[in-house]
Order: sequence, then C-alpha cells, then structure tokens
Amino acid sequence: MASVWDLGDTVTAALTIGTTPDGTTTPTLAVTKPDGTSQTAVLTGPTGATYTATWTATQDGDYLATLTVTGPGAGVYW
Repeated sequence: MASVWDLGDTVTAALTIGTTPDGTTTPTLAVTKPDGTSQTAVLTGPTGATYTATWTATQDGDYLATLTVTGPGAGVYW
C-alpha cells in the first residue's frame, strides 16, 4: 500500500505480528532513502502484538522500509 508524505513529515508504520511476543521476538527495521542511503528509524513496542516504527521524510521520492522479525511472529510480512 502506498502512502504520500510531505518532506519533513514523520512517517509512522505499524506491524501486528499475530502472536504475543514472549521476550525472544526481535524486530529490526531498515529504511532506505530515495538516494539509496540508509536512515535510522525508531522501533517501539510491543504494545500487545504491535510494533510501531517512525522516521522523518528527509528527501523527496520513494522510501523502502524492510522489517525483519526473529522469534515468535517471524513469518509475518509488513
């Protein structure tokens, strides 16, 4: 699903993994900016089974956010 943000906006995305994390669930998020460089995202949670990620749109263009989950919920796609 595509969304549109303006330059400088905070982008927020959420992932519900479908199972309650048991302490061994480890999500990591990699954000690639339009110029191909990486950007730091803040990943918080879980709140129940939902993790939330935020980053700031610092360039015009398409971003790629790749979430990797290990442990319970590892087969879930964002």
